[in-house]
Amino acid sequence: MRELNNYLISDILGSLSTRKRPCDIENILKEKVWSESKQDYIEMGHMSFDHILRKFVKENKNKLQKQKDLEDAFISSVDDLETIENQQKEIKSLQNACEHYRDALTIKGHHMVFTEIPNTDYGRHLVKEMKKHLNKDSYTIRVKGQFLDEETKKKEGWRRYTYGQPLSKSKCLRVYIDKK
Repeated sequence: MRELNNYLISDILGSLSTRKRPCDIENILKEKVWSESKQDYIEMGHMSFDHILRKFVKENKNKLQKQKDLEDAFISSVDDLETIENQQKEIKSLQNACEHYRDALTIKGHHMVFTEIPNTDYGRHLVKEMKKHLNKDSYTIRVKGQFLDEETKKKEGWRRYTYGQPLSKSKCLRVYIDKK
């Protein structure tokens, strides 16, 4: 008796059926698949029907497992992305905090540190001592006049000194401390 393989089953189905046999069946039966038992590729037509069913179920299970593994990997990568996004938000928050503290530490506006120091021997001595003890590697001191003295106001008027007056004609002194 002939071995019952898929070629024979296909012939039997072809002779019993009233429908025309699909044209691609011959090509499908000639497809080669790996046989675990023979450790070689064999045509699907030479396999028995129960082996093809087992092969189909095994391949389907493998595909389902691969799909599940891919889904798990995707979910893991989504979790990783959420973690990364959270870390990026935290980094952004820390950067904003650093900028806030940096802004708080930088001097804004005028670098005028002392104002309305009387333009007397005492005031000039005070400024001289400040210059003496200043960290000259990092800072510089500028002294400018403030308020026109009464005598100059009466004699010359203020219009001549719209953009500032010399220290000798100032009522007070301003001390500016600048970073180098």
